[in-house]
Amino acid sequence: MMGGDMGMMGMMGMGLGMLLWTALLIALIAVAVVLVVRATRRPTDAPRGGSGRREDSSAEDEVRMRYARGELDTDEFRRRLQDLREN
Repeated sequence: MMGGDMGMMGMMGMGLGMLLWTALLIALIAVAVVLVVRATRRPTDAPRGGSGRREDSSAEDEVRMRYARGELDTDEFRRRLQDLREN
């Protein structure tokens, strides 16, 4: 009887081992897919729905900073902001 019990336990252990290896393999494939997708995306891609306003905003921020430091007078500041917003 004991010999039969050990055979059953061995088969259950082998089945559990195969299940664990399969789960590990699926996890590794998922990680590989994520890494490949991240590696192939270009960092300059705009987010969906983006209109490129980030570049305009940073240029406006620069003009504001120069005005705050006193590098631009009020007329020059307004003219540059208007030019940026028109383009």
